[in-house]
Amino acid sequence: MLEKIKVLYIDDEIINLELFKMIFRSQFDVVMALGGPEGLEILKTDQEIKAVISDLTMPDMSGYQFLEEARKIRAELPYFILSGHNYSDEINQVYTKSKIAGYFQKPLDKSDVIFKVKEACGII
Repeated sequence: MLEKIKVLYIDDEIINLELFKMIFRSQFDVVMALGGPEGLEILKTDQEIKAVISDLTMPDMSGYQFLEEARKIRAELPYFILSGHNYSDEINQVYTKSKIAGYFQKPLDKSDVIFKVKEACGII
């Protein structure tokens, strides 16, 4: 059996963190962070993280701000943005400036997330 990809998921709502972990537990080893600052600390200490998915809109640190800081810690990782909003100018700017690996819209399409994360990690 193949080892699961360790994915860091950042969101400011605990229910979203728990749902993500429940939905993807068969595919990923999910590490959860309640907000950007906690996500940055995890990136500093857990070298087994292979991909990062962050909510875009969070109160203390936006997903964009998180990405800017996270790239200073682990630039080699594929980063994804997640939003409850349709693709927008803000998301386009994140794509352009942060060179993210992908964008997911809530509610998540499970197969799309699995495919894009595995592709970005070189599994498929």
